[in-house]
Amino acid sequence: MQTDGYPPKIRTMQLNYNSKIGVARVDEGIISYIRRYDLKKEFKLNSGPYPSCRTSYLSEKLPTQQFQRNGKWSITIKTGNQKEPKSIQCPAPYDSKKCAMWIQDEGSGQIVHVYVSHGTWIPLIAILHTTNPKTKTLEPSLTFVWNNINLNPPNNELFQDVTETRNDCEDQAGGFPWIHLFHHFFRV
Repeated sequence: MQTDGYPPKIRTMQLNYNSKIGVARVDEGIISYIRRYDLKKEFKLNSGPYPSCRTSYLSEKLPTQQFQRNGKWSITIKTGNQKEPKSIQCPAPYDSKKCAMWIQDEGSGQIVHVYVSHGTWIPLIAILHTTNPKTKTLEPSLTFVWNNINLNPPNNELFQDVTETRNDCEDQAGGFPWIHLFHHFFRV
């Protein structure tokens, strides 16, 4: 599979976050975004051939990771007085695990299937399907896969206020764009 070129066929990001203290970090190649919701600061660091540090005021709160209200579990079973998601086989690369599938209608002929680990409820895969205008069938168009999920709190050094250790940080008015991970279900 060819992975170079634009737009890239594969986009790899590393996410570290701790919602209890209000910090998040996304590393994508030579660019790192650090969001310190606790300090109301955000940073964009470039460690490439032309290193730079930008900082901005962060007025938002750490967004919650949650499924949208207009979705539903694909298959449910009744246990007592409640319905619970039924476990199904996860798609590759997690086909040895059991998942529950959340279905989200995005409108405009787009449907997202989100596979979460049954029991831990950790998102593993999201597949965005679009409606083929000729056949009127759903066809996968984007796939998001999460790997190496670690539920332990990350090292706090990942979230350090870089203005305390660097003197080359410049202010940037307006902040930085949201980084959408897993479509719009999780963003930092």
